[in-house]
Amino acid sequence: MKLSELAAQTNSKLLFVSTPVELDIQGLTTLELAKPGDLSFLTNFQYRDAVASTKASAILTAKAIPGCQLPQLIHPNPYAVLAQVGQLFFPVSHSFTGKSPLASVDPLASVAASATLYPYAYVGPRAVVGEEAVLYPFAYVGADAKIGDGTVLYPSSTVMERCEIGSRCILHAGAIIGGDGFGFAPTRETLLKIPQVGIVVLEDEVEVGASSTVDRATYGKTTLSRGVKLDSQVHVGHNVHVGAHTMLCAQVGIAGSAKIGSRCIAAGQAGVGHGVSIGDGVVLGPCAGAAQSESQPGEYMGMPLLPSKKWMKQQFALQKLPDLLKKVAQLEAQLEKMRKQIEK
Repeated sequence: MKLSELAAQTNSKLLFVSTPVELDIQGLTTLELAKPGDLSFLTNFQYRDAVASTKASAILTAKAIPGCQLPQLIHPNPYAVLAQVGQLFFPVSHSFTGKSPLASVDPLASVAASATLYPYAYVGPRAVVGEEAVLYPFAYVGADAKIGDGTVLYPSSTVMERCEIGSRCILHAGAIIGGDGFGFAPTRETLLKIPQVGIVVLEDEVEVGASSTVDRATYGKTTLSRGVKLDSQVHVGHNVHVGAHTMLCAQVGIAGSAKIGSRCIAAGQAGVGHGVSIGDGVVLGPCAGAAQSESQPGEYMGMPLLPSKKWMKQQFALQKLPDLLKKVAQLEAQLEKMRKQIEK
């Protein structure tokens, strides 16, 4: 594809340090791995030293790179352009089409003619699988579940009974949608299981990472709204609602009945407590613990949550605490010595 065509399709500006030339772009990769004919990218100027040695034919960046003699594709959001160009060069494809005779489809199920079922995929009674959906080996669709158009269930992903998956969703390997919520009533003798009779609803364009779990509601619905993205090893508890286009990163845990707003981010190992509400546009930093609700947009760290700048000041102050305690002990000793001298 011509570099000028990429610029037009992504609404980017083309910058030529010397005479403009028409380049044929054949691939996309990092500065270190690039070869002639490749488009590379500099989305973090911390790595600009790699520009000098790259063999790429052109570079995608947010602003002009000083001293760079290569043609530059400039856009204020280079990550978005990187995603667009990546989809052009690396379109999703599947190694199998049609319906394998080794797939198991209940006679009462409804599977669209254009859907793909790999060997050993399972579709339960009264389940519905939409147009151009793809079920990889050992994907499981339980009774009365619904799989939307263009949705892909990768190997060993599971959609339990009655759960609903929207269109163009992706469940990566080992993802489990609709396992029982964690509900038990303690008695003196045992823990009584509370039946989990609700469902999970994933709206359109939701992506669930490998080995992540979304629990069914005790009653009602656990909901991931349109465009939500879950990383690998994320746990979403029963009756949780996650707003549109929110991202939950690796090992995030959301306790039951919590509500997460739209366009939020929870970084690695962040947690949200039972029944806690998080407003739109909130960013939880790594290992942050939301034990209380937070409605104001912004970046937060620690537990209890604090605005990131305030939390960092506290951490800096804590580093000085041993020296401060030592000084306090010295001052106390001096005061005690003075007191004894006065008493004499």
